[in-house]
Amino acid sequence: YTNGIRFSGEVDLGDVPSWLLDAARGALFLPKDASMRAQLGIGQNMYTPPDITQENPPLDERPYAGWLYGTIGLVAATGTTLDQLELSLGVVGPASLAAETQKLVHEITGSDNPRGWDTQLGNEPGVVLTYQRSWRGYGEPKPGLTIDATPHLGGALGNVFTYASVG
Repeated sequence: YTNGIRFSGEVDLGDVPSWLLDAARGALFLPKDASMRAQLGIGQNMYTPPDITQENPPLDERPYAGWLYGTIGLVAATGTTLDQLELSLGVVGPASLAAETQKLVHEITGSDNPRGWDTQLGNEPGVVLTYQRSWRGYGEPKPGLTIDATPHLGGALGNVFTYASVG
């Protein structure tokens, strides 16, 4: 992973008809008592080998690749749990404009010119479905000392990346 940027925002779904929210909760196994928000975003990630000055990077290094994507998701919060479900759609390859972005930023900052983008992965549509559940733990083990911990469990399934996460 070399760089990435994402802009996103959330919209409260309080004005959405209750029957639609109930259907979403039931279909997606989200808590019935959760407040719901929609999340929209757009982002770009770029991946390069460590030495960007080589025109032909070694085959055992990470290949050049860009990922330009948009996201739509649901966030369900109960106060003690937070469920996040997100669908990302986009493109990997030259259409991601990662080469142009990196070259422009490097020109502005006076950094090394990335020379291997001609070897990047080809254009391919990308789809990723991501889910994460977080639990809020709060306690006061002794007066004056509070603890706030938020463990989480999740994963992603798609053709851009697939993973499981715990934290």
